[in-house]
Amino acid sequence: MTDKNKNYLKRAFNRKAANFSKADFLHAIVRDELLERLSMFRLKPLQSIVLGGGGGELAEALRRQYPGTRCLSIDSSEAMSELAQRHGEALCADMLELPLADNSVDLIVSNLTLQYGANPLGSLQSVLNEINRVLKPGGLLLTAFCSNGSFAELRESCARDNYEHFDTLPDLHIAGDEMLKAGLRDPVLDTEPLTITYSSFDKLINELRAVSATRQISRRRKGLGGKTYWQQTRLNYDTQRNVDDKLPVTIELVYAHARGGEAPKLAEPAEYSVPLSRLLGRGPRKLSLIHISEPTRQEAIS
Repeated sequence: MTDKNKNYLKRAFNRKAANFSKADFLHAIVRDELLERLSMFRLKPLQSIVLGGGGGELAEALRRQYPGTRCLSIDSSEAMSELAQRHGEALCADMLELPLADNSVDLIVSNLTLQYGANPLGSLQSVLNEINRVLKPGGLLLTAFCSNGSFAELRESCARDNYEHFDTLPDLHIAGDEMLKAGLRDPVLDTEPLTITYSSFDKLINELRAVSATRQISRRRKGLGGKTYWQQTRLNYDTQRNVDDKLPVTIELVYAHARGGEAPKLAEPAEYSVPLSRLLGRGPRKLSLIHISEPTRQEAIS
């Protein structure tokens, strides 16, 4: 994620903070599911964090569920962090650069946040590397994120102008591989489709805008679509009304958990002996040697 994208997301969620909880229907649904899934694990976390803590509701729920834990709500938005402080300890920080020591956290929970740390191709690798860095070996990561099967109806309605309106969301299968590459152990992922219906297009768009900011600034349209564009999008979407005359929004939720593991080790550089005379194409036959190190694999990030 570029600095422009980071700043755009901060500004977007700073603007949304005041009314975020009023439109927090989706996060509330997923929050309840995450808490229910946590009950299946035998945990006594001393230090836990919520990535993308929003208004602090999830962190507050974790403190109730685990009375002995010190739970920190972390969000890149200053306004969101201020709201979270009303519920308990909160910190404004970038989830790609957490101000936490290595192997210091027992439990990390993230509610519809990881996709904002993905690169423009939908890869979660960078944020997963950072998660595994701060997570204790054997500690638990529990997360939910929207995968690339989400918002199919809206994508179809906006597709008529040959412009890519959505960033690529993470892929379910690739995300599991990326967890392993980050050093996380025993990842388990499952998908759960969720369909929300609306009576009007305006209400649909306003609520989605209130809780999401997936457009990366480096790929945003220069200029607004205008009334004509939105009217056409509205008409396109209207053709997808269901039998109850409602407009559907389909979201493909991915729930995933994994255990903290050892950080990926850098590959040992391989050394090759090459006669200097062969490189120069001339000179004495004496075997003067130089050493060439094999480049480190890009995905082996500590």
